[in-house]
Amino acid sequence: MVNIENNMAAASYKMGQYQQAIAIYKTIYSQKVFTSQIFLNLGLAYKAMGNYQQALNWFHQVNTTTLPRVFNELAHTHLLLQHPDSTGYYLQRFAQSTSPNKAPANSMYTGMYYLYRGDWLIYQQQYEAALQSLQQAIIVFSGHFNDHNVRANPVQFTGNFTSYRLFDALFKKAATFDTLYKATHNETYLQAALQTYTSAIALLRFIEKSYDTDEAKLFLKNNNQQVYQNAVTVCLQLHALHPYKGYAQQAFVMAERNKASVMYSGIIQKGFRKLPGIDPALVQQERNIKYNLARLSIRSDQTQDSAALVSLANEKAGYEIQLAQVQHALEQNSLYYQLKYRETYPRPDSLQQYLGRQQAVISFYATGNTLNVFVITRSGFQQAGIDSFASMQPAITHWLTALQNSENGRRFKGAPWGQQLYRQLVKPLQALTGGATEWIIIPDNILYYLPFESLPAEAGAHSKTLLETTEISYQFSSRFIVAQAARKQHANTSLQTLAFAPFAQAGKRFPHPEYTFMQQLPASAQEIADLPGLSFTNQQATKEQFLQRLQQYPVVHLATHAIADTGNSAASFIAFYPQTQQPTQDALYLEELYGLNMEGTQLIIISACETGHGQLVNSEGVLSLTRGFAYAGCASMVNSLWKADDEATAAILHQFHIYLQRGYTKSKALRQAKLDYLHSNALYKTPNYWAHLILTGDNQPLVQVVTWYRWLLVIGAVVAVLLGIVYVKRRKKST
Repeated sequence: MVNIENNMAAASYKMGQYQQAIAIYKTIYSQKVFTSQIFLNLGLAYKAMGNYQQALNWFHQVNTTTLPRVFNELAHTHLLLQHPDSTGYYLQRFAQSTSPNKAPANSMYTGMYYLYRGDWLIYQQQYEAALQSLQQAIIVFSGHFNDHNVRANPVQFTGNFTSYRLFDALFKKAATFDTLYKATHNETYLQAALQTYTSAIALLRFIEKSYDTDEAKLFLKNNNQQVYQNAVTVCLQLHALHPYKGYAQQAFVMAERNKASVMYSGIIQKGFRKLPGIDPALVQQERNIKYNLARLSIRSDQTQDSAALVSLANEKAGYEIQLAQVQHALEQNSLYYQLKYRETYPRPDSLQQYLGRQQAVISFYATGNTLNVFVITRSGFQQAGIDSFASMQPAITHWLTALQNSENGRRFKGAPWGQQLYRQLVKPLQALTGGATEWIIIPDNILYYLPFESLPAEAGAHSKTLLETTEISYQFSSRFIVAQAARKQHANTSLQTLAFAPFAQAGKRFPHPEYTFMQQLPASAQEIADLPGLSFTNQQATKEQFLQRLQQYPVVHLATHAIADTGNSAASFIAFYPQTQQPTQDALYLEELYGLNMEGTQLIIISACETGHGQLVNSEGVLSLTRGFAYAGCASMVNSLWKADDEATAAILHQFHIYLQRGYTKSKALRQAKLDYLHSNALYKTPNYWAHLILTGDNQPLVQVVTWYRWLLVIGAVVAVLLGIVYVKRRKKST
């Protein structure tokens, strides 16, 4: 029992739930079983919380004869308390205790000794000695790498190593090289830092891909952004020294490696599951397990009873074990394994072939107070740093607050912030893009929430907005541009749309513990009126109908309510007509979307409120319903960033469908629909009425329009063939 509870506490510790881990440890150490191990674990938990004195109290109760590794933890805790003499003393005690009977030379604890010793030497500014110690830690943790040269790094990774400790050692080694460069300005240290950061990132990507659940991957990612930011910074320092050696391009690749990596891997791996030799039954089993896990998560969020929560947690744990077993079985296919762990990233020059003459890809990456901007056009690549990002962020927050207030009769109050953002953000972008009129924006940080088309395009109180000068769409990362260019698009002569408006006629009570009533959306019926295809309104617009017919239409339009939970993204959902009065049957939750197959869906329009809102995860993006549809395989999404005016939304989206039918690209169709709204007789035309709708994903037109000159070419070709036939026949007769 103690062993099992100890493992439960260790799991809580790994998840950062230190108080929960401590509570479990304190309930079991009185059993007098494995007491030294429990004391050590309690000390580790208190150390992780920053309560170093309490950690020392528990560490001192450990039997050092049976667990000499506690000397390492005593040393590290004293270092955190800035007691270097005590640190050196306990490190020496561990070194003296090492023997074949106590701590084998290549054990993890020996690796921890070298890692902490490296920290101690760095504290004392003995950087060269610290590098030697960290290199020794890397050798121990890697298990197969044995190069004592501090400038050498492991490049190939398998599952047989102490992965996260190895990452720690590589990261600290890279940072030490970086520190040495700042102290000496010796460029070789900067080069060594970049090489080591590259190795650390490769390892981090391997760890991320080896995790079974997206929850674990996101947890890993959210806690390891500094290595990417440091690597990009070092690349750009080298670019300043050598502008023509490709370091700016390398910085772009480094940043893009981190963008939406969890989502991209999930989508790509779905394609790998179609490889020859992959058992379809395994793939279906994996999909079923993920669906069941999603349903259990939803039930857990809505359950207060402690006994029921324990039961659900046990059931979820069982499914997670099954998921790991299924994914291990899939990896037995060698081709699948190679493709899963393969790393490919588009460079700026390889992206240029996918761009039109007026297009520019604008990718942002924030490092400290600098907002790095990478701009790719068909003819070139540019990089620049905007050093006022800290002062820009409050302006963005104020601008977003103004946008999200669309009460009739209220004056739009964003003008001062708009002019600041024009000077700091828009004007530099206009210069970098060189007159390109079609922008594909890959955001980062707070920019994920910002609709760029709402910003001023020029200085002045009555300036035009970017909507009036520029066609704008958004992407999760540059890899999606390449993947979607390779995706086979079905040529449509007209669009067939699956549409839902469950609350067009009246508001309804809804089976949710917090959101108990869904207001009427009177304009939603008008929004989907006369669309070719199949439409469901009011009591017909159920979740069951949505799931049954989802794969039959290239376009899906949802005019309904949605709830975005920024604290718990898994609780975000889209509301359908409450037919069953059961939350899991009448609402479509974010985690359910991950298990859907929407590879045949070319566009989903979600005019529900806040479908682009959610928890922000570093460089992964917003964990929103929009992301969920992309994860399910949908090529592109139009979503709403905030709760906007119902009538304005309906008017814009009605025109959007008209322009899609005419063969416009998706971004051009959405822009033109918004411009029509601006030029209409609508009473309120400020950006808070139209800027909430944005397009993310593939931008190709959905309808192939055969224009008159194409018909002329076809007719000309037919005539030429007929004349050729007549000519041949006449020659035969003459002979």
